[in-house]
Amino acid sequence: MKPSLPACLILFVTLTLFGTIHPVQSAEPKPNQVIVKKLQQIIQIHEQMVSEQDILISAGRTKPDGGAAKIAWIRARIDLERELQQPDKIIKLLRELVAQHEIQLKHHEARQAINSPRDQAKARIALLKAQIQLERAISRMPKTKPAK
Repeated sequence: MKPSLPACLILFVTLTLFGTIHPVQSAEPKPNQVIVKKLQQIIQIHEQMVSEQDILISAGRTKPDGGAAKIAWIRARIDLERELQQPDKIIKLLRELVAQHEIQLKHHEARQAINSPRDQAKARIALLKAQIQLERAISRMPKTKPAK
């Protein structure tokens, strides 16, 4: 008995989709080491900026800015982990980013007399965007590995 044309088409489509005829590369490309090194340099610069900011605040030579330097540092670390393809670490850093944005928003709200409503709105938008990034990253995680 000869297979029918629809059965052959179903077999062909199935084999194509599941990679038997055209194998799908499951492995992600390896991280670009030039990019990784540059991202590590950026992180080091941000770490120095955060450290200098903390020293100046402790010495009373400047006022807290709500953590703008820390936010930039966290974002740089997220970029590195994306390049290294580390979704668990990205989620951890995104949680850190959301927490830092919450601190920044509270800082702006506490300084309501000094900061404009526009500054508060920008801080609120930044927090919402960080929360969205976190939710997207969590939803993209494989269902077998729950994110902490």
